[in-house]
Amino acid sequence: MIYWFSSTGNSEHIAMRLAELLNEITIEINHNTEIEKNSKMIFVIPLYFWTLPIIVRNLFDRNSWVYNEEVIVVFTCGGYIGTADRDVKNLVHPANSLVYQLPMQTNYIVWHKLDDDKTVCDKLEKADVELESIASQIKSSISTYHSPFYLMPLGKIFKTLYEKQRRTKLFYTTDKCISCKLCEIGCPDQAIHLIDGKPQWIKNKCQHCLKCIHRCPKQAIEYGKNTVGKRRYINKDKG
Repeated sequence: MIYWFSSTGNSEHIAMRLAELLNEITIEINHNTEIEKNSKMIFVIPLYFWTLPIIVRNLFDRNSWVYNEEVIVVFTCGGYIGTADRDVKNLVHPANSLVYQLPMQTNYIVWHKLDDDKTVCDKLEKADVELESIASQIKSSISTYHSPFYLMPLGKIFKTLYEKQRRTKLFYTTDKCISCKLCEIGCPDQAIHLIDGKPQWIKNKCQHCLKCIHRCPKQAIEYGKNTVGKRRYINKDKG
């Protein structure tokens, strides 16, 4: 079984490809997801600030794990997953856990700009090739990723930053909004509601997945000043 969470399609694409390689079925993670316990459970999720999206963390938290269960996490990321493996091990202890990092195109335009189209394409093609190696390692229960101990303080700082960024007060819409409701419908936290035809963030915190920003057909949603004028991103294979 492969469980996945995705906002712009990277992790969804990888989950579907991995399902083909491993002959598995897939389940999208939402707030009501229940894990079907078996000897090997695979999760394909995006990396947020060197840790798991809160929706996945909560899923892990509300489950009990035992030694003979193998929990496998493939993180899609912009480059490096830092101490994310330690968070997984802490959440699923005492179960066995294997962690993999799979660099793709980052969608975190709050801090970064998107690469040009050719670079994006090259990154995604490279990720598909690397995924075949990861699939082979999963079959053999082998993972070579282990974050160094000295990065732990930095990992704690990033998790604190994630909690800060999860606040929704910096989201807003511009006059380009056409009241299509896609942001309201697509929000995994149901944190957006149209009031007088315009999106309003009705919860103090969300996943900070930026799905509303990237999937808005008019690019009418911004996060403070940091996203203004920046290209949006959708994985074209799973957009």
